[in-house]
Amino acid sequence: MLRTVRPNEALTPDEQKEALALIRGGLGKAELETIGSMVTPIFWVMRDGRGNEKVKNGSLFFLDAGEGAFGVTAAHVVTECLRDSQSPEFVQCMIGRDGEVAYPIVIRDRIIAVHEALDIATLRFNADEVQHIGRTVLTGFQKAWPPQLAQVGSFVTYSGWPGKGRQWLSRRDIKFGLVAMAGQIANAHETCISIQIEREKLEQALGDQEMPENYDFGGMSGGPMLAIVQGVVLRGWKLAGVIFQGPNASGDPNESILGLEIIQARPAHFIKANGTLDTDRWGHSGPPAAADG
Repeated sequence: MLRTVRPNEALTPDEQKEALALIRGGLGKAELETIGSMVTPIFWVMRDGRGNEKVKNGSLFFLDAGEGAFGVTAAHVVTECLRDSQSPEFVQCMIGRDGEVAYPIVIRDRIIAVHEALDIATLRFNADEVQHIGRTVLTGFQKAWPPQLAQVGSFVTYSGWPGKGRQWLSRRDIKFGLVAMAGQIANAHETCISIQIEREKLEQALGDQEMPENYDFGGMSGGPMLAIVQGVVLRGWKLAGVIFQGPNASGDPNESILGLEIIQARPAHFIKANGTLDTDRWGHSGPPAAADG
């Protein structure tokens, strides 16, 4: 039987083996489907003078930390969309919906907070809109907000919508491809949580396609990273962080190390319950650990 794990406590080796057995028994698939239900694409369309269309996207999820739900994504997703919206080629920013027409938004009217160095942005949505978009709102298994920093060795799940998985089904119909994964935290710091993808340890629990080597994760920025909270009877999760950077698959040895695949997330403790950001904590956190791992 699994003991209760405090939010900042990693599992022992024996508990890790027991947890892996549960995951292989079907729990892994269920948990990846759950985190997949929480995250949605945020995307925008650009159309040039010849009518050629280009799509850019990030990932977004809804969080309710006790004072109502709001949207969370990466700041660089919002700032790029705002910059593109000034172009005559800009068409519309939208929130994806499974099997439905996407929900249009004017992103500048939604902003609660954006911090470029922290790389988190929060957006305003009302309860009816959240229900209409059809995503599960993340609340979390923590006694108080913000949750404590997850420790090295803790199990986490994470998810997002890489642009690599986009497909044009027709001129007006775009299909997005979800990536949902699980792993253990390799590095945890006040400013950054890192996971190294170890392909020799990957076990496919969801979907029917293997992930290619040096996969381009661009578009997952803004997706949630959830820490598993394991109890004697119940198993839950809490927000560990917001993905802000994935592996660089450019192939340029000056920009990336082929085979070294690291997912980085900004810890959840920088998000306040009302959707604003704890910039004071960020300012006192020391040098940003953007290159952890």
